[in-house]
Amino acid sequence: MNRFKTRLGRLLTAMSLLVAAHAQAFPDRPVTLVVPGTPGGLTDTLARLIAPKFAEAWGQPVVVENRPGAGALIGTQYAMRAKPDGHTLLMGSTDVLTLPLLNRNIAIDTLNGLQPIGRIASMPLLMLGSSRVAARTLPELVEAMRKAPGRYTYASNGNASILQLYAEMYSHEVGAKLLHVPYRGAVEATQALASGEVDFLIQPATGNVLGQIAAGRATPYAVLSAERLAALPDLPTISELGWPRLTTELWYGLFAPANVPRAIVEQINSDLRALIRSDDVGKRLAAYGLSPRPMGAAEFSSFYLQEHRQWEKVIRDAGIQAN
Repeated sequence: MNRFKTRLGRLLTAMSLLVAAHAQAFPDRPVTLVVPGTPGGLTDTLARLIAPKFAEAWGQPVVVENRPGAGALIGTQYAMRAKPDGHTLLMGSTDVLTLPLLNRNIAIDTLNGLQPIGRIASMPLLMLGSSRVAARTLPELVEAMRKAPGRYTYASNGNASILQLYAEMYSHEVGAKLLHVPYRGAVEATQALASGEVDFLIQPATGNVLGQIAAGRATPYAVLSAERLAALPDLPTISELGWPRLTTELWYGLFAPANVPRAIVEQINSDLRALIRSDDVGKRLAAYGLSPRPMGAAEFSSFYLQEHRQWEKVIRDAGIQAN
């Protein structure tokens, strides 16, 4: 019996050493970083920013692979089906977790099928009105919208898009009924607001949006972040105006297929946080209008679950489904 226990102990020790050695060897070949969108978008830009930094730290090539189609569905499914060894990663955002909520006829479970690795950065969101709208403050706008249900329109970058979700979250929270007008993209939606085709829009604080505000073609009502925006220091946050549950940001994070070994998850997360905090990456993020928001793997997993619950309620209450 003692000999059996001794042999079993040695076997378990050897297995532990083997697992540890395998984790320490990561990566032992090129890593693929999947972008579920076309080249040139912000998700793609972020992937191409961090890929060479990972390659430098790991001593292995990190290849950005664009797999657009069906929103973010094609690329996300591809990453989910990859071998869970850390050599296939996914650059994602809110659209990753909303996929199964908006496409109930498609068998995809991004809540359990993806392993959150770490959050990278976020972009502030602005609540905007057309300059033709009489209301100059958010309380005035809310009052006007409540008095005229269905009269006020809002733009989005397409049916079941993230901009529609933001606007629907707002309308349900303040008790206003708005008319949705989808456009082909975020730029077109902003142009529609600036020209007065639509009344309302929630949009990331990009240079284009800030330019429309500076030109007087858009009225900013609030920033949805927890802090005020440096570019618009006098603009109050949504929490300051009395709607703290509307506080949110457009975020970007790194994912892997489910069941990647914990040691590899922690290694990637540690390396990711280190490069996010570097001066070079920090300056590049700021140039894109992004704020560094590094998180540990466990913290990001909790955040991801919280976001899923929030958007599940918004989508269910609004009855939104992708075409």
